[in-house]
Amino acid sequence: MVFEGTLKAGRLDSTFSSSGQGALTIPPQAPVIQSLQTSTTGGFAALITSFSTARTVTQLTLDFQTAVPVTLSCGSTAGCSASGNRITLNVASLFTNWFSGGAMFGSLSRLRLPLSIGGVVPGTVSVTFSNERGASNSLSFSLP
Repeated sequence: MVFEGTLKAGRLDSTFSSSGQGALTIPPQAPVIQSLQTSTTGGFAALITSFSTARTVTQLTLDFQTAVPVTLSCGSTAGCSASGNRITLNVASLFTNWFSGGAMFGSLSRLRLPLSIGGVVPGTVSVTFSNERGASNSLSFSLP
């Protein structure tokens, strides 16, 4: 008996077949950001829901598109770099801990990213995740 199908989830569109092997494998892909919201409870934060079939996310990139130039800083945050209108964070250990914590949520994750913004800066921030398979889709949120 052969079991065949098509898996569609976010940007992932993959066909598969058991071909009598008895096991199906979904190939690892780049992460996919499913939703992006903001919250002001306990300070301003981006809430990012994503999934990774590879169960790895190694990097978070924030691209700031603002009406006036801004100076970005990582402060003393390890694994962070700021250049121009971009901040890049090494998030590998966060996601490794999350995904190794059990199979309860499979490849799904939700990250709360608190941001400290001085003053009023009109604009948007685009969010992208990456892993060894490539970069995710980008979603944006408006600055408060």
